[in-house]
Amino acid sequence: MRPCLKDIRAKLYWRGLLPTVAGDQGKPSLTRLKVTAHARHRSTALSLVAVRIATGRRHQIRSHFSHVGHPTLCDGKYTADATFQSDQNLCARNFLHRYRLAFKDLAGKDHEVMMPVPADLMISLQRVAARGNQSAETIRDWVTESSLQSWQDYTPLILDVGRKQVGTQ
Repeated sequence: MRPCLKDIRAKLYWRGLLPTVAGDQGKPSLTRLKVTAHARHRSTALSLVAVRIATGRRHQIRSHFSHVGHPTLCDGKYTADATFQSDQNLCARNFLHRYRLAFKDLAGKDHEVMMPVPADLMISLQRVAARGNQSAETIRDWVTESSLQSWQDYTPLILDVGRKQVGTQ
C-alpha cells in the first residue's frame, strides 16, 4: 500500500450473508489510514497500517482495503481463494486487531481501552522481513508492544529519497 494513501472514501453496501461491497447504492464511508511499515514474507509484499474509521459500516476496513486492491492478510471473505491459501503460510487468521477503543459517554467523559496485539499476530510479525530502517523500527516496536498509542502519534512511513514506490505494496 502506498504511504501517500491517507483516506479511503467509498460507499459501502451490506448484502446480508454476502460480503459488503463498494458501490453507488451504498452508504458514504470513510476510513483513515497511516501506512507505518512495508515488509515481505516470501514473495508477498505487506504493509502495516494504522486505521481509524470515521464511519461504522459492517466490515468497513476489510471491504475498503479490498476495494483499493490491498485486502487484509488472510481474509477469506474479501480475497481470492489462492491469495487466502497463500496468506495462511504467514498467519492462521485475518490479521486485523482493534487495539484501541476510545469514546465519550453521555456525560461527556472520555474513556479509552487498549489491548496489546495478540500473541498469534505477534508471531506473524516476527516472521516478516522489513523493507528499510523505518519499517524495521516500526515492526520492532509492534513486536515489543511499545507501539500502542493514539492515532495522532503514529508516524506514517516516509520512503527513502530516490526509491521507487512499488505498486503492489
